[in-house]
Amino acid sequence: MGEKFFFEQLDKNFTPKIETINGQQVKVFDAHIALFPLLAGKASLEGIPVEYQVVRRQRRGQSMFDAFDDAFFGGGNVITQRAIAESQKMEVLSLPPGAPTGFTGSVGQYALSAKVDKNAVAAGDAITLTVTIRGNGQPKSMTKPVMPDLQDFEVFDPEESSSSAQQGNTQWTTKVFKYALVPHRQGSYKLSQIAFPYFDPERGAYARAESAPIEIQVGPGKEENATFSRALPQREIAELGSDIRHIKTDVARLENEGDLPYHHVWFAGLFTLPPLALAGALVLRRRRDRLRSDSAFLRKTQAGSKMRRRLKEAQQALTAGKPREFYQELSEALIGFVSDALNQEFRGMTLDEAKTALASKGAAVGTIATYETLMQRCDFVRFAGLSASALELKSDMDSAEKLLEQLDRELG
Repeated sequence: MGEKFFFEQLDKNFTPKIETINGQQVKVFDAHIALFPLLAGKASLEGIPVEYQVVRRQRRGQSMFDAFDDAFFGGGNVITQRAIAESQKMEVLSLPPGAPTGFTGSVGQYALSAKVDKNAVAAGDAITLTVTIRGNGQPKSMTKPVMPDLQDFEVFDPEESSSSAQQGNTQWTTKVFKYALVPHRQGSYKLSQIAFPYFDPERGAYARAESAPIEIQVGPGKEENATFSRALPQREIAELGSDIRHIKTDVARLENEGDLPYHHVWFAGLFTLPPLALAGALVLRRRRDRLRSDSAFLRKTQAGSKMRRRLKEAQQALTAGKPREFYQELSEALIGFVSDALNQEFRGMTLDEAKTALASKGAAVGTIATYETLMQRCDFVRFAGLSASALELKSDMDSAEKLLEQLDRELG
């Protein structure tokens, strides 16, 4: 299909139908293929070749055996021929600017639903949150949903599963994400705004598939520490009194009073600790308040940690010999870092738009060229089915690490 398309074969079995063409009955097989363009601009879909076999009968004489003179008895030749469909020209439009946060390039129609396995739990008990996304866009672009602020919960990475089904000439993909949530404290909570951003080509605008709010009641957790007390019986008290009856009470003190803490200079320095602790707490509080109110500062602050996590996952895929997963994580690391560092969503941009945005923020020409090369390679391996050797994977990993270091310096 070329390097500009990702395709999915929709038909599992081919059922022929009989049609009359040029006065001759022939069998017609329809093949349905879902095409997903990868790059904006003019594209050419080359003709799809089809090989078929033709039996040409040869008459060698008029005899009673002519009726059996066919290919089965060696009286004909089986010839393999090749037909190619006409190429198709098309214009692939760029996605408009203004992609929402969390957009990963999904184009089509999508729906999202969410549910929990229980709506009432005790603090510290786990809840299973199941998020289901269904859409008819490119399956590879269906990534994790955008989650709401869950600061009162510990959230674990989800388990993912996917399935596909064909309805008419359209392929629908369903992805399920199962999260484990552990509430920290009791209270009433509402999970809302679990969303999946996408571009709707029918409306020509970005949209969000969102779930209905989910209410969760968290009760008090189990007591982890119990206070134990034990009353001593009278016999033990008597024995204890007998034990201490022989202790001398008129022994002089053995400590050197000069060694007591308040006689040392450093003891006075302890009085400066509370003001310093208060100042540190104020700094931390201001930083926390800014993180909550300034989304750009929050994204830039978290850009480095997200990048390192993505690179770690890419390294794991590299070690496991999974090239597609490797380039998926590498692509997410590159796009995610520049999006967070610049507080500008790069998902949905064409490469030309991304290069322009990087140049406007001070990225060097060589850095931008490396970014373009790596992004193209990620897309070609993930979507166009290109293969990559272990040496190429290692080389791309090294290039990505160096590129991200350069971007961190140049965009900082």
